[in-house]
Amino acid sequence: MKRRNRLPFRLILKLILFFDAELAMKTLNVGRNAFYILALVALLVATLASAAKRSQAHNATINITVTNNSSGDIKHVFLSPPDSNLWSSDQLNDSAIPPGHSTSLNNVACDQASIRTIAEDQDGCFIYQSVSCSSDASVTITNDSTRDCGGS
Repeated sequence: MKRRNRLPFRLILKLILFFDAELAMKTLNVGRNAFYILALVALLVATLASAAKRSQAHNATINITVTNNSSGDIKHVFLSPPDSNLWSSDQLNDSAIPPGHSTSLNNVACDQASIRTIAEDQDGCFIYQSVSCSSDASVTITNDSTRDCGGS
């Protein structure tokens, strides 16, 4: 009985990708059809692994519920990457969130691990909160939320 070489998968891929087919077939001790099948399987595995990695790159969308438990209106809600000063347009589209109410921001594109919400209250002060992009999130604004009113 003929003994077949048992080579590690990485070495097989290197032979397929960097050497000619004849050398790879001799080293692997396989015929032309088996070599082409092995090459096709390696290409398919590489393609699937690449597609899976791209789909996990936080290109997801999430829904964010913004609840106003403060005593004043929330006039605007903006979004930005966590450590950026580049804000989105107003997510409330010229409406407001009155005290005791909430609104949903649907299909928010999340291409990083988290996203920052910036709420502007009726006094022009900003409340910042970051949420994870791993699942739908909620942001609650209260009278105790830290406000940035632009003072020093």
